[in-house]
Amino acid sequence: MPLPDFLVQPFIGAGVGAAYADVSLKDASATYLHATRWNLAYDFMAGAALPLSQTSRFTAIYRWLHVDDVDLKCGTSGAPTLACKSDLTYQGLDVGLEMDM
Repeated sequence: MPLPDFLVQPFIGAGVGAAYADVSLKDASATYLHATRWNLAYDFMAGAALPLSQTSRFTAIYRWLHVDDVDLKCGTSGAPTLACKSDLTYQGLDVGLEMDM
């Protein structure tokens, strides 16, 4: 969406798609939890860009990502494997310097 010329340029975004979940919990002798597959995912982000010159800008972005219904195999060596489902959520803050080439 076009905005008036501000010194700081805010932005927001959202997306829906697929995320490959590769999750495992293990130690030297056994794997206790494992999942690898594609799942429905969606994310939201908001941030701001501060132009430094015509070709560079400083950016800061907050990102929230959610992955639905990750099927996990839980258990220890020699015991029956249990199936569990869980949602995964990731939050992050990205700070960077962008430069046009």
